[in-house]
Amino acid sequence: MIEPLCPPEVECQSKKKTLKLISWNVNGLRAAMTKDFLGSFQKLDADVVAIQETKLQQAQMGEDMRRIPAYESYWSHCEGKKGYSGVGTYSRVAPAAVRYGIGEKRFDAEGRIIEMDFGSFLFFNVYFPTAR
Repeated sequence: MIEPLCPPEVECQSKKKTLKLISWNVNGLRAAMTKDFLGSFQKLDADVVAIQETKLQQAQMGEDMRRIPAYESYWSHCEGKKGYSGVGTYSRVAPAAVRYGIGEKRFDAEGRIIEMDFGSFLFFNVYFPTAR
């Protein structure tokens, strides 16, 4: 449950709202798009959908990936290796703040973390590397 984001001078209609949060390793978003990703996405009817292992650079993103009706999207791509790691988050709820990475360039360049501040809670979309 979260408190709705309402200005102090406005009385909110609802005191609390339940959000549906989904985490999904898509193992390549371009491949998932050919396998009815959008249809499956719509059936989830989630407020926030975090996807991992997108395996694409910003230049490879189509508008169909970037813009799903009623959602804003946020992306962190791997800067070095093509077809490697990457995360994205779609949200119907506007976050108060969005941060990318942990502030350490050698890790952040792999595009593995998006942190979203929703006021009453923090949401992390993280793609963890394989232990070596």
